[in-house]
Amino acid sequence: MQLSEAKAALARKLNIDYATIASNDLFTDDDLADYIDAGVKIAWDYRPWTFTEKTYTTDAEGPHEALSYPNDFKDESILTLRAGSSEPAAEEYRRLSFNDYKKALRDDPDAKVWAETHRMYFANASSGYLYVTGTLRAPTLTTGTDKLPFSPDSDNQEDSGNRAIVLLAFAEALGSEKKKEYAQAEAERKSAIAILSNLWQATGARRAGDQPVRPMFEVPDFFAGQNRTPSSF
Repeated sequence: MQLSEAKAALARKLNIDYATIASNDLFTDDDLADYIDAGVKIAWDYRPWTFTEKTYTTDAEGPHEALSYPNDFKDESILTLRAGSSEPAAEEYRRLSFNDYKKALRDDPDAKVWAETHRMYFANASSGYLYVTGTLRAPTLTTGTDKLPFSPDSDNQEDSGNRAIVLLAFAEALGSEKKKEYAQAEAERKSAIAILSNLWQATGARRAGDQPVRPMFEVPDFFAGQNRTPSSF
């Protein structure tokens, strides 16, 4: 589905002839685009869909080098960092908080770790390449031929996620100052979320089985090597 098709679908739900939108007394073409944009962003952020993730490759020019976040990544959204001479041979590094990262390097200069802070990331890798996977910000569709996110490959190949986006856009329109139909807006929003939840089930189940449990940060054992006895009460 293209943006122009999504706006036409939204117009139909609003009982508007999109071909004559320029003469409509209530909604403009820009209004419809804004509502679709809101729907895209809500759907995009609802779950970690495959199309919301991207991997960038950069040279590992030196250990501890400060590298800027890709502009299209959300804040603090790096999921994995791998390093190696090629992507198949790349090894995943351990994520630490920035303070623990600095401490880990003092304890072990060869530690394969990385950290991030203030849209910068650091990796203890001095050769080869870094493969950084993170979560993208939702795009803003600007031209009529721009595809909605649930049509990632072809305008004619899509799933129900695009229908959910139109429903979310419809909810935005109904809840606007132009309509003030708040109860119906909430009903349409719930219908859209139900579609997205159903769509996510298969993907979520597969990911739960495929991916190892990966803590956000590694918590060091501060008592390692010490003799400890259980406390008694």
